[in-house]
Amino acid sequence: VVGSLQSGALSYFAPPGIRVVNLDGVVDREAGLAFKEGRLNQILRDRGVSHFVDWQLQHDLLQKRSNVPIRLETLWQADSIQKSGHIVKISRVILPTKY
Repeated sequence: VVGSLQSGALSYFAPPGIRVVNLDGVVDREAGLAFKEGRLNQILRDRGVSHFVDWQLQHDLLQKRSNVPIRLETLWQADSIQKSGHIVKISRVILPTKY
């Protein structure tokens, strides 16, 4: 299960067996409320999100919009910067065991 704030294209191109969870709330009211209230960690836990794919900017935002420390272990990072100036990363999501 992969989480992303920019989930549209990721959902479209994801191979069978990969579920993409929208975390910015554009198409998911519950995620939108969690984003606004700073508890995205609950959505990650409740939906079984094990990985996060997005720009570095969004990795930082995910951690800021969670009410517990989330560790994001980088597994892969693009070699080039996109025209927007951002770099895409894939990270493993590591939530605290108790919260």
